[in-house]
Amino acid sequence: MITSNDFKTTLEQLVWRHRKFSEALEMTRSFAAFSPPGSMILVVGTSGAGKTTMLRQLQKELAGPVESWPAGTIPIAAAPICNDVQGLFSSKNFILRLLEAVVHPFYGVHQPLPFSPQEDESGPAPALEKIRLSYSEPHLRLALENAIFHRGTRYLLLDEAQHLLKTGSRQKAINNLDSIKCLAERTKITVILFGTFEILPIWNRSAQLNRRLQDVVLHRYRREDEADLIDFEQILESFSQLLPLAKGLSLRDLNEFIHDNTLGIIGEVNRLVVGAYSRMVATGAKAITKSMLRDAAHSYAKRITLERETFGGEQMLSGAPRPSATHAPALKIQKKGKRCGQRHAIRDPTGGKHSVILRDDEQLP
Repeated sequence: MITSNDFKTTLEQLVWRHRKFSEALEMTRSFAAFSPPGSMILVVGTSGAGKTTMLRQLQKELAGPVESWPAGTIPIAAAPICNDVQGLFSSKNFILRLLEAVVHPFYGVHQPLPFSPQEDESGPAPALEKIRLSYSEPHLRLALENAIFHRGTRYLLLDEAQHLLKTGSRQKAINNLDSIKCLAERTKITVILFGTFEILPIWNRSAQLNRRLQDVVLHRYRREDEADLIDFEQILESFSQLLPLAKGLSLRDLNEFIHDNTLGIIGEVNRLVVGAYSRMVATGAKAITKSMLRDAAHSYAKRITLERETFGGEQMLSGAPRPSATHAPALKIQKKGKRCGQRHAIRDPTGGKHSVILRDDEQLP
């Protein structure tokens, strides 16, 4: 049986070595190479489309191997955008994270604070961390711009860009994006953001901003496209050759079931395969069976969430009507015949006016 490390390595190669990913990667490379300094690029796609995988690949390609960098330089830096202050985005924490990414000699050196007041706070690490956190955001922003200049940074890669929206208001989210654009222009770097479709409404809001923006879409394999279906079946065949499947079982023969549960998103196929493989190992079985694939599939509720995210994002991109879900849930919308403000003598159903009725998970044929 293939070892766990070899299994993970081979899966990672399968996840990004397919047509949709390669097309988006090449487009992003081209934009990064030919866009003027100060530009911004957005790589957008649904969850599991391969955005973080592309970020890691671009880290390797855009600036060459780390050992080839001149001493003291960091031509490419990467950082996640996090909601680390009560679930909301903090611009100051974001700047501190960027200072760490460019390895600022003082502000970019993160030293954890003690877990409790009883622990020793007299050492240099906690003292330096408290000083670092005490500086104002404008001061840290200036330090970041200087560090980018001295490090010779040309590319800044930011993951989870949709977290910029977690600010409490749309205007604050727009301001966050403008702040990153200003950073790109002042330091003459190219910023590449990776995010879900949620960020599109603020990304496309301004003609002036759009002049320096480029966007790349990580598309899925669509059921209604014949070429996509052929490619999708070939990808499933590649997974089948890697996996210890039960005799007579092929993922290609289950393409309809797998597409229903993944919508043609290769990252979701990978999640399904890993789930089935893990169940095989955990039970001590020698091969993956249909029941293991069934158990690894999304629940009906999670599948509907994935469909809504995917179809809603594609609708924002194209402006076309949203396609119906593969197995759309029954929606019961309560209609009140009374005037606004007039109560009915029964309790409202849990979840508000729109109640979603979910079925049990489907079984494999």
